[in-house]
Amino acid sequence: MSPRSYSLKNLRKMQALCAPQSVEKESTFIVNFRKLAAKLREESATERAAQDFDHMAEWITGKVSYYRGPLPCADQLGSYYEIALMGYEKFYEGLAEVSLFFRDQEGSHLDEGLRLAEEGEDLHREMDARIRREKEWYEREIPYAVA
Repeated sequence: MSPRSYSLKNLRKMQALCAPQSVEKESTFIVNFRKLAAKLREESATERAAQDFDHMAEWITGKVSYYRGPLPCADQLGSYYEIALMGYEKFYEGLAEVSLFFRDQEGSHLDEGLRLAEEGEDLHREMDARIRREKEWYEREIPYAVA
């Protein structure tokens, strides 16, 4: 399926579902992930850090479950959904690695967890850039579709 067979409405929907607000802006998740890693490095595994971790893990688990299930417009947006799922799975893997820090306080778990989460962020940024390119194509080549 060529990119031009996607509807502009569905591209906008996909962008709203999982892409950062702009290619330059980082997602709230990665910002919070970095804050959590820094907090754990400075203060070790406090009760507040554990609560923050649990909240992030619950959110990511929900996202991964959503993208593994039957999705609206999957026939048109399947490749976007696959990229979104891969990104969220990387976030999940990053959190799983950080969970090991709570057990042994080894800083390498934070480094590896952050690396994995940043891979997920990169996937979402690539997807966002692709969506933007396709939206621009629609707006340039089929201006009446934007109305």
